[in-house]
Amino acid sequence: MKYTLVVSSNPRQRGNTLALDFANALLDKKHTLCCVFFMDEGVSTALSSCLYAQDERNIREDWAQLADHCELTVCSASAVKYGVLGDIEAKRATLHPAFTLDGLGVLVAATAKSDRVVNF
Repeated sequence: MKYTLVVSSNPRQRGNTLALDFANALLDKKHTLCCVFFMDEGVSTALSSCLYAQDERNIREDWAQLADHCELTVCSASAVKYGVLGDIEAKRATLHPAFTLDGLGVLVAATAKSDRVVNF
């Protein structure tokens, strides 16, 4: 099956971790992950400016490892709230390199080609 995940919980909330674990489980079971779309508070998952303590799980790096298997897309409208104003700012290391900045059209397209859409 083909899946699209929508992550709107911040990286320190359980929903974000559940989404990552679900994504890894899908790939382990040989499902297709079309897109992971980060919106609202989920945008902070992709920000390079968010730091983690040494004893904390760096969930951003865990998500980045999935970039070879699916698109990791950050909602441009939500990103504005977190100081990401466009492609130029995104290229200045505001976003982790594994993530791309795009609009809701990407989510609509991913939804159209997916069998299931799961929101976390």
